[in-house]
Amino acid sequence: MTLLTSLLRGDWLSFLMSVLAYFFIIFLLTPIHESAHAFTAYKLGDDNQKWMGRMSLNPTKHIDAFGVICFVLFGIGWGKPVSVNQYKFKNPRVGMAITAAAGPISNIIFAFLAMIIARVALIFYNPINASAAIFPYIIAQVFLMMSSISLTLAVFNLLPVPPLDGSKIYGFFLPERVMYTMQRYSMFILLAFIFLLRFTIVGDWYSALISGAYNGLYFVVNAIFSLFGV
Repeated sequence: MTLLTSLLRGDWLSFLMSVLAYFFIIFLLTPIHESAHAFTAYKLGDDNQKWMGRMSLNPTKHIDAFGVICFVLFGIGWGKPVSVNQYKFKNPRVGMAITAAAGPISNIIFAFLAMIIARVALIFYNPINASAAIFPYIIAQVFLMMSSISLTLAVFNLLPVPPLDGSKIYGFFLPERVMYTMQRYSMFILLAFIFLLRFTIVGDWYSALISGAYNGLYFVVNAIFSLFGV
């Protein structure tokens, strides 16, 4: 349920949870994601990122107004894209693909660490005497939510839809002419894709992909803890 939908329905609990989730996305995950792009580009030779301030975790450097509006209306949005000069890379196409991958990877790492913290918190939770251990349970649920949101952001950006990061990653394997055409009409393609997500079976496939990614990460985290007998 989106922020607007929960508000119109008068579902104040969902509205509050949506506000907290969007606050988390806009003011923490988006800066992490975009600064990862900028830092990677800088390390690969694009020194413009240092002077543009895009390596900062300051949210004001990364918020995109239209992306925030789409968050509110559709539950899907984005930050201000990092402007990368790929011709400063030794290998422009490889450098662009690596830079594009840095954002989703940073979100996957964050999701993994948040899930680790949640798993540690659950060690101290005793369901038999839940009232005496409610704090660890709350901590676990908060970090699981953070992990889920971060992983969702990563999966969304890995989709091969321009101007998302996935289109630049997979664009390494496409002719430059095709990539140029896709980027030229990227905003129209993205809006059409958002429509498909919200109103067609594509949304069900996307939800299944998110669930699979989350369950896979949860399995990995549990396997790690099992090695230590916890």
